[in-house]
Amino acid sequence: MAERNAGNGVKGMNSAQTARDLAPKKAQAIAALLSAPSVDKAAEVAGVSKRTLWRWLREDAFKAELIRAEGEAIADATRRLVGLQGAALAVVEETLADRFQPSAVRLQAAKLVFDVLMKLRSLNALEERLARLEALYYGDKQDT
Repeated sequence: MAERNAGNGVKGMNSAQTARDLAPKKAQAIAALLSAPSVDKAAEVAGVSKRTLWRWLREDAFKAELIRAEGEAIADATRRLVGLQGAALAVVEETLADRFQPSAVRLQAAKLVFDVLMKLRSLNALEERLARLEALYYGDKQDT
């Protein structure tokens, strides 16, 4: 199996090479995989056999393009969610401040705030630790 890299999943192959090398049916299959509820349904949508799609899923170039496309889809969803954060926080704030809301609803909103804060705190700590480790690791590599 080919080595993975951060750019597109296969070492030595950039995203442009991966996308350019795929046949149109494979590109259609990747698009279908991103939206279909199953591999079998994706094969149907892409107009290929299930067996063919499963075979493609074992190919390094196809997997690399699928990973790149999934990453792009997740990045798009993340940007949309970031755009909704203000409205979502306003709803939580309103729910917490509204004394006419049942206490169970207000308690659930408060729990949500604390749960998210704890997750963010953990993620921030993990990111800081990872950044320090990468600096140590790559710093040592650059010295040699």
